[in-house]
Amino acid sequence: MKILIIGIDGLSLERIVADERLDNFRRFMDVGVFGKLQSVVPATPIPAWLSMMASQDPGSLGVYGGEQRVDRSYEFRPASHEGLTRHELDRFLGEGTKSIVIDVRPENSDSASEQWQAALRNATDNEWNAFRLIDSHLDRLHHCVEEESAESAIEEHYLFLDQQVGKILEAVDEQTILAVISTHSLQRVDRTFFINRWLIEEGFLALKDSPTHLRRFDSNSVDWERTRAWSTGGFYAPIFLNVKGREPQGAVKPTDMPALLDEVAARLAKIPSGSNRPLELQLLRPAEIYRETRGIAPDLLIRIDARITTSSAGEGDRVMAGVTDHYADIPRGAFLLAAPNSPLNGAYEGADLLDMAPTLLDLAGVEIPTRMQGRSLVRGLDRPNRRSDESEAERLIRDRLAGLGYV
Repeated sequence: MKILIIGIDGLSLERIVADERLDNFRRFMDVGVFGKLQSVVPATPIPAWLSMMASQDPGSLGVYGGEQRVDRSYEFRPASHEGLTRHELDRFLGEGTKSIVIDVRPENSDSASEQWQAALRNATDNEWNAFRLIDSHLDRLHHCVEEESAESAIEEHYLFLDQQVGKILEAVDEQTILAVISTHSLQRVDRTFFINRWLIEEGFLALKDSPTHLRRFDSNSVDWERTRAWSTGGFYAPIFLNVKGREPQGAVKPTDMPALLDEVAARLAKIPSGSNRPLELQLLRPAEIYRETRGIAPDLLIRIDARITTSSAGEGDRVMAGVTDHYADIPRGAFLLAAPNSPLNGAYEGADLLDMAPTLLDLAGVEIPTRMQGRSLVRGLDRPNRRSDESEAERLIRDRLAGLGYV
């Protein structure tokens, strides 16, 4: 049995349900199972897609965001999921797996339509056991298009995606497990919190100079010997401590780390909300939310508020300002799943992003690796016997043809 995964970053299950024009998504929901997914933190495409494929949380994978500390220096490098997701497809389906991995991206030279057409040709013309396509256009439309024209562009892209899903549904054979997955959804935000500007004002971060514009966080502009904490921003923003013996120019004694984290947390809690409701502050410690913390984990992850995103740098000396990007990636995804031997149908509650890979493997008849942290949604449930169902259908067809005098 084959596995085909269509990843659509930022897909909204509520929008599919509300828009009756999305015939193919709704047809998919009629024949399969669908539901919301509790995702990982952070829910950005990296590390979320890696977590989905490996069924391991970001800490266990040692990947904490799109930009990664690969050593204890103050530099960050872009992380990539392309090679790793292909490796996971091959790895969990076993040796001899023929896998195809395609990313449909706005920055590619071909249009979205051309990229989907190429993907469909790959799916129909080549032999494969596992096929994974991720479309990031919908996510980018939310983040990058001017607010005045964003809604119409988003609506058009949902209709476009519906057409593409329909073509895939028509092209795959009956022995294909088909899943549409989003690792995150998008939530409107109305303000930006400039975390490094706040850390400067609170005395946790020191710069060599005192610029009036901190447009980009640059490690070369930091006075590390006087800096105790810094951040790279994001809806779930990581905070790193500058620890003696750990970082090159550490300023914090290892024994002082717990007290410093408590101090940062206490001061964050005092930030005025600027509205008639209190901030919904979340303070997450990696050792408490991940099974393991491999690689170089942040010392703290913070979410200021459900309506506030966080940036590492910004114009002027303001700690809080308006937004240029009106959406943030939040850890609530969605899935639609159809398989010839799946016992599940209709709405499903309580699924986790890490459950997707074990479920797909279970349906494919592949043993679930013990390293996977999720569970199979179909484990222990009776499966339809596809072969006996087909035999009954064939018998009915023969009977009808015989009655018409053809056999």
